[in-house]
Amino acid sequence: MNGLTLICPGLEPKNRGFKDYLKPLSLIDEFYIRSRKKMCSWMPHHILAHLLGLPTTEYALPLAYLYGLYDGIEGGDHHLLLASPVYLTLDHNAVYLLEDHPIVLSQEDCQTLAQDFNQLFSGDGLELLALTPERWYLKTKFPPDLISTPLPEMSNRNISHHLPEGENKHYWSRLFSEVQMFLHTHPVNQERLIRGEKPVNALWFWGDGSASSLPEKFSCSAIISEDPLFKGLALHYGIPVSTPHDLKLNEDKAYLFYINRIDFESTFLTIWQTLKKSYHFRFELYDGYRHCVQTPWHRLLFWKRRYKNVQRKINSYG
Repeated sequence: MNGLTLICPGLEPKNRGFKDYLKPLSLIDEFYIRSRKKMCSWMPHHILAHLLGLPTTEYALPLAYLYGLYDGIEGGDHHLLLASPVYLTLDHNAVYLLEDHPIVLSQEDCQTLAQDFNQLFSGDGLELLALTPERWYLKTKFPPDLISTPLPEMSNRNISHHLPEGENKHYWSRLFSEVQMFLHTHPVNQERLIRGEKPVNALWFWGDGSASSLPEKFSCSAIISEDPLFKGLALHYGIPVSTPHDLKLNEDKAYLFYINRIDFESTFLTIWQTLKKSYHFRFELYDGYRHCVQTPWHRLLFWKRRYKNVQRKINSYG
């Protein structure tokens, strides 16, 4: 389907009180008022699965494969999982995974932990790749057959409700415990504790899946994103990655945007400049809570007035 799909997690209208109704609507508020909406509590990987025609479950996308493409992991006779370094804490007889304050590791510490891990677990056919402080991968010589909750969905959750499932769940549960013991006594973590920093006390394995689980084609002319997952998807399908300022939109084609809340208004104004004469363009927005649709594009022409006001302010400072 032609049109533009924009994913912007965290975008939401302001709750307006009685006095607020005397004030002009913000850009975001006016957009929500003029859109057709339905509840849609999806994270970005759920939305991608939906756009690809896959089930919107935690396990539909081969996330490790897509992230690995972006990080340059070549295919071969191995299988791939994400092995994210995390901090677990005990609270009221339950173990929680804390992601509000991510662990910051130096690349040197990452390599040290990966090398020591590989020396200990190489006999199991495992290889840990700590390519970046944020994304670690586990190569296996056997199919993982692992069903686990993606890390973005695990923030401040009790891990007992999300332990590994699948045919090899007993193996992965045992490995999870063995890795915890390995990390507990590792010198890198001992030094972090001395400095008052949170240790890496577990690895969260997730993202199982292969390229064959993706559909053969994805109708998209360009992907506009800085996110590794979306760039990995672009690499898989050979779709060009662009920026809003370099993009030339065609109303007969489809485009996928993934941006943060801060960039929404500037990005939308750039889109409007390009499409102000495309009256049959379809526009969809996913904000993580709602799915909003505007079609045709001319219903969004209230942005014309807003854009002129913004440009007038900018010119006044010049």
